[in-house]
Amino acid sequence: MTIWDEIINGASKVLEFKEELPKSKQIVIPTDSDQLARDSDRLARDSDRLARDSEQRIVTFLNENQKLTRSQATNILEFGDTKTKAFLNSLLEKGILERRGKGRATHYVLKSMSMK
Repeated sequence: MTIWDEIINGASKVLEFKEELPKSKQIVIPTDSDQLARDSDRLARDSDRLARDSEQRIVTFLNENQKLTRSQATNILEFGDTKTKAFLNSLLEKGILERRGKGRATHYVLKSMSMK
């Protein structure tokens, strides 16, 4: 069997596998550059909306509870640990939150509350 036979055989197996997948699991790759631009814009808007909603959830929680742990933030946001940590760090950089404590005692408060 030549390398070309192996490539063709492998490609046909991929096509057979793709046909076995339900439509909801198949990935469609648009080739239209306008469609790619529209999809990119939509994803950017969705990402911005998610960030605003997530920020609002954290601020609302802190207005009611005064402090927040990373574990609580993970539950509130329904993110994984890594994404939650990155999100909290972005709120620290924006000046919305202040980190207090060290290690297991680390918690976050609203920056405006910490100035009282």
